[in-house]
Amino acid sequence: MALYAGDSQKRTRLNLVDIFPRGTQGDGNSNNQIGSGSDIALVVKVPTTQSVDSIDLQQSNGTVLWSVNSAGQGGYLGGVAGAGQFCTQVTLTAANIIAMYTTPVSILAAPAAGSVILVDMIHLQTLPTATQFTSGGVVTLVYHGGSVNPHSSSIAASVILSATGSNNLLPPITTAIQPPSATGIDITNATGVFATGTGTAVVTIWYSIFVG
Repeated sequence: MALYAGDSQKRTRLNLVDIFPRGTQGDGNSNNQIGSGSDIALVVKVPTTQSVDSIDLQQSNGTVLWSVNSAGQGGYLGGVAGAGQFCTQVTLTAANIIAMYTTPVSILAAPAAGSVILVDMIHLQTLPTATQFTSGGVVTLVYHGGSVNPHSSSIAASVILSATGSNNLLPPITTAIQPPSATGIDITNATGVFATGTGTAVVTIWYSIFVG
């Protein structure tokens, strides 16, 4: 297998493992040097071309219980393939904000067939600049191509129009919905386009995947 600078190939079967932060001595390979609290205790390095899970927690028969995939997201949760709890962040440009009334911006791509995105929480940070947005309307997220919102409440247009940056939380839904399967999530706004602004916004979404 390919090795990184300062690394040597090791194959070890261990029962109990104590992990200490690496020291700076010997490129972090010294057994006698324990690092400070600023040293990362354990690093798992995977190739940038990794196509399978980076880390698996398996039963002795090889059944995967939990994993982190090559994108740093969950690949298994509770032994369910494709299930997991995830977090994704998308930066909206000024052009995205202005256009999202007529062209909703994708925040999450569609999951696999039969799978459903279940949103836990959404955070929107506004980052205004010298030129404020005008017009516009209430901002919401929606399952792509439909009218089902994956959250309760909404973000007022005045938040986007403000010259002051802000942090805004869209909480989980409070009523029953029927989220569509194999469908991504977009951000859009009501009434009309936002105009003239030069600011940006950052959308962070915490969600789970239900695998049917």
